[in-house]
Amino acid sequence: NINQVSEVAITMDAIDSSKGNKKINEKLRIILFKVKKNKKHILVVSLLLIVYLATIAFILHNDILNRSGDVVLLENGTGDVPVGEIVENDEVVQTFVANEDIKAISLNLATYARVNTGVLKVKVINENTGEQFLDAVTNLEELEDNTFRTYYLNKVLEKTNDTLKIILTTEGTYQGNAPTVWSTGEDSYPEGELTVNGAVKTGDLAFKLIGNSNDSEFITYFYIVLAVFILALLLSAYYIIFIRRSKIEKVYITTAMLIGTLYMILLQPGTIPDESRHIDTAYTYSNVIMLKGFKTDNGGILKRKDDVTNWYLVTKPSMDTFKELFAHMKLIAENTELVEVSNNFIKTAPYLYLPSSLGITLARILRLGTVPLFYLGRLFNFMFFIFMTYIAIKKIPFGKIILFVVSLYPITMQQAVSFSYDAVINGLAFCFIGYCLNVAYCEKMPTKKDLVMLCLVGVFLAPAKYIYVGICLLLLLIPKEKFQSRKNKAIYLAVFAISAVALFLAFNLLNIINRLAVQVSGIEDIPPYSFDYILKNPLGTLKLIVNTICVKGDFYIAGAIGLLGWFNITLPWVIILGYIILFIFSCWRMKDERQYISTSSKLLITFVIISVFILALLSMMLIWTPNTYPYIEGVQGRYFIPIIPLVGLLCRNSSIVLNKNIDRLIMFSCIILQTYSMLNIFTIISHLII
Repeated sequence: NINQVSEVAITMDAIDSSKGNKKINEKLRIILFKVKKNKKHILVVSLLLIVYLATIAFILHNDILNRSGDVVLLENGTGDVPVGEIVENDEVVQTFVANEDIKAISLNLATYARVNTGVLKVKVINENTGEQFLDAVTNLEELEDNTFRTYYLNKVLEKTNDTLKIILTTEGTYQGNAPTVWSTGEDSYPEGELTVNGAVKTGDLAFKLIGNSNDSEFITYFYIVLAVFILALLLSAYYIIFIRRSKIEKVYITTAMLIGTLYMILLQPGTIPDESRHIDTAYTYSNVIMLKGFKTDNGGILKRKDDVTNWYLVTKPSMDTFKELFAHMKLIAENTELVEVSNNFIKTAPYLYLPSSLGITLARILRLGTVPLFYLGRLFNFMFFIFMTYIAIKKIPFGKIILFVVSLYPITMQQAVSFSYDAVINGLAFCFIGYCLNVAYCEKMPTKKDLVMLCLVGVFLAPAKYIYVGICLLLLLIPKEKFQSRKNKAIYLAVFAISAVALFLAFNLLNIINRLAVQVSGIEDIPPYSFDYILKNPLGTLKLIVNTICVKGDFYIAGAIGLLGWFNITLPWVIILGYIILFIFSCWRMKDERQYISTSSKLLITFVIISVFILALLSMMLIWTPNTYPYIEGVQGRYFIPIIPLVGLLCRNSSIVLNKNIDRLIMFSCIILQTYSMLNIFTIISHLII
């Protein structure tokens, strides 16, 4: 009957409800178990989010909102007459009037193409009221030669008819060790005057007055988008390092791709040293690939008309450049007609430009616009670098974390995401080191494939840049047992040497002869040092090298880690020291880990490191440094990137060991440092004025 049917239905509903509750309870128990199991990760990620968001908010408030959107209100030329060396007790004063609200001043400072010591003091005061708006102190070692340096005032200097003063003095300086500032040499600023030690001078300082623009909104949005992408990088890195616990080479290739993409965007076209020349060279080889010829009859290069009219290269990054790039961002090229332009070709081994020229070629085949073509060329170069480094980290039997840290240095990433052949050279060097140590120290016998790959990488590395030839001596680390006999080893080394020397001479001989034949140095109209000087004055050459290390040592360290762009993006020393500390920790081996490298092997590695260092110095001594200079100019810290991993391997010893593996902590710390590096890069760019 109806009542019985209703009772059965109610009973069935109760049973179903009970089963549903059990399922819900089971799911809740699973969730609670997972939360309890991952309690540590949840706490760490929560703390990480709090610290990161607090940092983002701090930078946004203090550096982006307050200092973004700078615009030049007044530009009084670049100057053509220096006021003379500003030694201690000298005083240079420029008066001016604030016709609009001013937030910063910029001065064209010069160092006389040397590294001076001491400090430069810059003040801005109101002559009528005595109120001080700026009291800045700059270490002279930080000054860039013939470059505008911007000083932000303590507070906005509101529009006034009062007379204002820019006052420059120095401390710890003397003749031959002092900076200067450029002046116009004529009365170009009627509202003010220039005095040096109280004497009125003809002309005015080359200076800029900077105020706020309407770009603050654009810069703020750009910063927030960048911060979101960096947060995604941090969370992804934490997941694959600590939760998924991926192998180090997989962590590297994932994080390097994300970091490299952000670097590629931040470092605008042309802001990486000599990139315009590298682009021209890659474009030339792209023409060869597409059967358009090598050069024109006039020695020029053929480029698409769009690439000539829309090409936007700068040496000094700024937010205006980002806006120009967005304005020229066309996916498809409109005019692909080839036109002749002047060529800034680099004579070196052609294969160093194979990745970037393939990227350009693909973009041309797909008829992509100028900006996509540029970034596709960069991308191919970068992909080659990370692939070679991935192989290096995978193959090297010990010290993997050393390669991981060095390959993620800001300067390494900068060169990797550019058109520069450094991306290919550094990738080859890392891969050669990894393969060589794998063959030398792995217990299993190397396969024919391993030996062939090692030989090929080494043969292509040797001619790439002659200062790196010494790295190929690492082949001597491989014992004869790995070749099954002393005879086989001798044959292998002979084949390698003959192939490397042949390629080296083919690609570099004429270039070396032409460079050594230069009669003028790269800095002044004075002859550079010569081979004859080195042969006749070995002690003088040694003194020159020692002086260079003393004067330029900190510059090389900064340049090997965080001195980016055309030296106009300098990361704070606290970040550079962070990378140095991580590098030191990466050198220490585990307590139960085999030492591997013997004393004799360490001597060979030491010789390789010294040979690269000395060759780098001597090369710039012979082609760049005037023979009157007491130290060598032209050497940059990035030249030493390929040997930094060897320095780390050399530091492994039996005295300092770790009881616990901290590789994952080092990896994540490196990613954290990279996040702050990228935020600093953006902050610096947002402050730079063209």
